[in-house]
Amino acid sequence: DLETATQLDGFDAKALAYLGRALFEKEADIYALEALNQSLNINPDNALALADQGELQHKFRNYDASVADFTQALQLMPNDMNTLIGRGRSFMEMDQPIQALSDFDQALKLQSNHACALIYRANLYFNLGLNSEAIRDLDTLIEIDPDFNNALSFRGNIHRLSFQFNEALRDFESILAKCPEDAFALSM
Repeated sequence: DLETATQLDGFDAKALAYLGRALFEKEADIYALEALNQSLNINPDNALALADQGELQHKFRNYDASVADFTQALQLMPNDMNTLIGRGRSFMEMDQPIQALSDFDQALKLQSNHACALIYRANLYFNLGLNSEAIRDLDTLIEIDPDFNNALSFRGNIHRLSFQFNEALRDFESILAKCPEDAFALSM
C-alpha cells in the first residue's frame, strides 16, 4: 500500500529512484518527489532520477526547478530525447522560446521523426506566429501517421486562421471521414 511504500528509511539511492518513478506513474506526486529527493541526496548523479524530478517540477509548475533538474540530467546523458523535450516544454512555459526551440531542434537532430518533439515544436512555432514552420512539422507528423487527428486538426486550424480555407477544409474532411462525430471538425 502507499503508506508502507512511502516509508523511505533503509532504501538505497537506486531503490528510491525506482520507487519515485513508480509513485509518479501512480500519480502519488508528493510521495514521488520525496523519494526522488532522498535518492538524489544519496546519489546526486542519478540522471534518470533528475529527469523524473524535472517532470514532477514541471507538473507542479515549478519551471525554474524543472529546467535546473533537466539541465543537470542532460549533463549526465546529453542525448536523452525525453529530457530534452521536457526541458523544452519548461522553457516554453517560462516564455523562453529560443531555449525551447534549441532543445526541440536538438531532439529532432537525434531522431527526425519524433512525434512529441515535432508537436511541441509546431506548437511553439504557431505561438510565435511562424505558421509555415508549424505546418511543416505537422506535415511531417501526418506523413508519419496519417490518422493522427490532433495533428490534422491543428494543421487545419492554422490553415483556417491563415485564410487557406481549401487546405483547412481538406484536413477537417479527412478527420470527419475517419471520425464522423469529431465535434471540432464538425464545427468548422
